Amino acid sequence: MNSYAGDLESSATKGHSLASNTATAMEDIYDATQTINQAIETIESISFQTNILSLNAAVEAATAGEAGKGFAVVAQEVRNLASRSSESASQIRSLVETAQEKTLQGKKISSEMIEGYNHLNEKISQTSTLIDEVANGSDKQLLGIEYINKTIFDLEKMLKNNQSKKRLMI
Repeated sequence: MNSYAGDLESSATKGHSLASNTATAMEDIYDATQTINQAIETIESISFQTNILSLNAAVEAATAGEAGKGFAVVAQEVRNLASRSSESASQIRSLVETAQEKTLQGKKISSEMIEGYNHLNEKISQTSTLIDEVANGSDKQLLGIEYINKTIFDLEKMLKNNQSKKRLMI
Protein backbone atom coordinates (compact mmCIF):
# COMPACT_ATOMS: atom_id res chain seq x y z
CA MET A 1 0.00 0.00 0.00
CA ASN A 2 2.88 2.31 0.75
CA SER A 3 4.27 1.65 -2.71
CA TYR A 4 0.92 2.52 -4.30
CA ALA A 5 0.70 5.66 -2.21
CA GLY A 6 4.20 6.62 -3.36
CA ASP A 7 3.21 6.06 -7.00
CA LEU A 8 0.07 8.12 -6.46
CA GLU A 9 2.07 10.89 -4.82
CA SER A 10 4.49 10.88 -7.76
CA SER A 11 1.59 11.16 -10.22
CA ALA A 12 -0.01 13.95 -8.23
CA THR A 13 3.29 15.82 -8.11
CA LYS A 14 3.62 15.48 -11.88
CA GLY A 15 0.04 16.71 -12.32
CA HIS A 16 0.79 19.68 -10.07
CA SER A 17 3.84 20.51 -12.17
CA LEU A 18 1.88 20.27 -15.41
CA ALA A 19 -0.89 22.48 -14.02
CA SER A 20 1.74 25.04 -12.94
CA ASN A 21 3.29 24.97 -16.43
CA THR A 22 -0.16 25.43 -17.95
CA ALA A 23 -0.81 28.46 -15.74
CA THR A 24 2.52 29.95 -16.80
CA ALA A 25 1.73 29.31 -20.47
CA MET A 26 -1.67 30.95 -20.02
CA GLU A 27 0.03 34.00 -18.54
CA ASP A 28 2.43 34.14 -21.50
CA ILE A 29 -0.49 33.90 -23.95
CA TYR A 30 -2.31 36.68 -22.11
CA ASP A 31 0.80 38.87 -22.30
CA ALA A 32 1.09 38.16 -26.03
CA THR A 33 -2.53 39.19 -26.57
CA GLN A 34 -1.78 42.46 -24.78
CA THR A 35 0.99 43.08 -27.33
CA ILE A 36 -1.44 42.26 -30.15
CA ASN A 37 -3.90 44.79 -28.67
CA GLN A 38 -1.21 47.46 -28.81
CA ALA A 39 -0.58 46.65 -32.49
CA ILE A 40 -4.32 46.85 -33.18
CA GLU A 41 -4.42 50.29 -31.55
CA THR A 42 -1.65 51.40 -33.91
CA ILE A 43 -3.57 50.04 -36.92
CA GLU A 44 -6.75 51.79 -35.77
CA SER A 45 -4.84 55.05 -35.32
CA ILE A 46 -3.32 54.76 -38.82
CA SER A 47 -6.76 53.92 -40.23
CA PHE A 48 -8.27 56.99 -38.55
CA GLN A 49 -5.50 59.27 -39.81
CA THR A 50 -5.79 57.79 -43.32
CA ASN A 51 -9.52 58.44 -43.29
CA ILE A 52 -8.96 62.07 -42.26
CA LEU A 53 -6.39 62.48 -45.04
CA SER A 54 -8.80 61.00 -47.59
CA LEU A 55 -11.50 63.43 -46.46
CA ASN A 56 -9.08 66.34 -46.84
CA ALA A 57 -8.08 65.03 -50.27
CA ALA A 58 -11.76 64.77 -51.26
CA VAL A 59 -12.32 68.39 -50.19
CA GLU A 60 -9.27 69.48 -52.16
CA ALA A 61 -10.44 67.49 -55.18
CA ALA A 62 -13.89 69.10 -54.97
CA THR A 63 -12.41 72.61 -54.85
CA ALA A 64 -10.14 71.80 -57.81
CA GLY A 65 -13.18 71.27 -59.99
CA GLU A 66 -12.77 69.25 -63.19
CA ALA A 67 -9.03 68.88 -62.68
CA GLY A 68 -9.55 67.16 -59.29
CA LYS A 69 -11.90 64.37 -60.49
CA GLY A 70 -9.14 61.77 -60.74
CA PHE A 71 -7.83 62.80 -57.36
CA ALA A 72 -11.36 62.38 -55.92
CA VAL A 73 -11.40 58.74 -57.07
CA VAL A 74 -8.06 58.11 -55.38
CA ALA A 75 -9.31 59.83 -52.21
CA GLN A 76 -12.41 57.57 -52.19
CA GLU A 77 -10.29 54.43 -52.61
CA VAL A 78 -8.03 55.54 -49.75
CA ARG A 79 -11.16 56.10 -47.61
CA ASN A 80 -12.39 52.59 -48.53
CA LEU A 81 -9.03 51.08 -47.53
CA ALA A 82 -9.10 53.00 -44.23
CA SER A 83 -12.62 51.72 -43.56
CA ARG A 84 -11.66 48.10 -44.34
CA SER A 85 -8.57 48.39 -42.14
CA SER A 86 -10.70 49.70 -39.29
CA GLU A 87 -13.23 46.85 -39.69
CA SER A 88 -10.45 44.26 -39.77
CA ALA A 89 -8.84 45.76 -36.68
CA SER A 90 -12.21 45.59 -34.88
CA GLN A 91 -12.62 41.92 -35.83
CA ILE A 92 -9.09 41.14 -34.66
CA ARG A 93 -9.72 43.02 -31.41
CA SER A 94 -12.84 40.93 -30.82
CA LEU A 95 -10.91 37.70 -31.42
CA VAL A 96 -8.11 38.82 -29.11
CA GLU A 97 -10.59 39.74 -26.37
CA THR A 98 -12.13 36.27 -26.67
CA ALA A 99 -8.65 34.73 -26.49
CA GLN A 100 -7.88 36.81 -23.39
CA GLU A 101 -11.11 35.69 -21.70
CA LYS A 102 -10.38 32.04 -22.49
CA THR A 103 -6.78 32.45 -21.32
CA LEU A 104 -7.90 33.94 -18.00
CA GLN A 105 -10.43 31.12 -17.65
CA GLY A 106 -7.69 28.56 -18.37
CA LYS A 107 -5.42 30.21 -15.82
CA LYS A 108 -8.21 30.09 -13.22
CA ILE A 109 -8.80 26.39 -13.95
CA SER A 110 -5.06 25.71 -13.70
CA SER A 111 -4.94 27.50 -10.34
CA GLU A 112 -7.85 25.38 -9.10
CA MET A 113 -6.04 22.25 -10.33
CA ILE A 114 -2.87 23.31 -8.49
CA GLU A 115 -4.90 23.80 -5.32
CA GLY A 116 -6.53 20.39 -5.85
CA TYR A 117 -3.14 18.72 -6.33
CA ASN A 118 -1.85 20.38 -3.16
CA HIS A 119 -4.85 19.00 -1.28
CA LEU A 120 -4.37 15.57 -2.90
CA ASN A 121 -0.68 15.49 -1.93
CA GLU A 122 -1.62 16.39 1.63
CA LYS A 123 -4.15 13.53 1.77
CA ILE A 124 -1.66 11.10 0.23
CA SER A 125 0.89 12.08 2.87
CA GLN A 126 -1.69 11.51 5.61
CA THR A 127 -2.60 8.15 4.07
CA SER A 128 1.08 7.13 3.94
CA THR A 129 1.42 8.05 7.61
CA LEU A 130 -1.64 5.94 8.46
CA ILE A 131 -0.28 3.03 6.41
CA ASP A 132 3.02 3.28 8.31
CA GLU A 133 1.14 3.30 11.62
CA VAL A 134 -0.91 0.24 10.58
CA ALA A 135 2.26 -1.52 9.40
CA ASN A 136 3.98 -0.75 12.71
CA GLY A 137 0.91 -1.98 14.60
CA SER A 138 0.89 -5.17 12.53
CA ASP A 139 4.58 -5.69 13.30
CA LYS A 140 3.87 -5.28 17.02
CA GLN A 141 0.93 -7.68 16.76
CA LEU A 142 3.12 -10.21 14.97
CA LEU A 143 5.74 -9.94 17.73
CA GLY A 144 2.97 -10.36 20.31
CA ILE A 145 1.57 -13.42 18.52
CA GLU A 146 5.07 -14.93 18.27
CA TYR A 147 5.57 -14.30 21.99
CA ILE A 148 2.22 -15.91 22.80
CA ASN A 149 3.03 -18.90 20.58
CA LYS A 150 6.42 -19.31 22.24
CA THR A 151 4.82 -19.05 25.67
CA ILE A 152 2.17 -21.64 24.74
CA PHE A 153 4.88 -23.92 23.36
CA ASP A 154 6.90 -23.50 26.57
CA LEU A 155 3.79 -24.21 28.67
CA GLU A 156 3.01 -27.35 26.66
CA LYS A 157 6.59 -28.46 27.11
CA MET A 158 6.36 -27.86 30.85
CA LEU A 159 3.02 -29.69 31.02
CA LYS A 160 4.43 -32.68 29.18
CA ASN A 161 7.48 -32.61 31.39
CA ASN A 162 5.26 -32.44 34.50
CA GLN A 163 3.11 -35.30 33.21
CA SER A 164 6.21 -37.39 32.63
CA LYS A 165 7.42 -36.70 36.19
CA LYS A 166 3.97 -37.47 37.55
CA ARG A 167 3.92 -40.84 35.77
CA LEU A 168 7.33 -41.67 37.11
CA MET A 169 6.16 -40.90 40.58
CA ILE A 170 3.15 -43.15 40.34
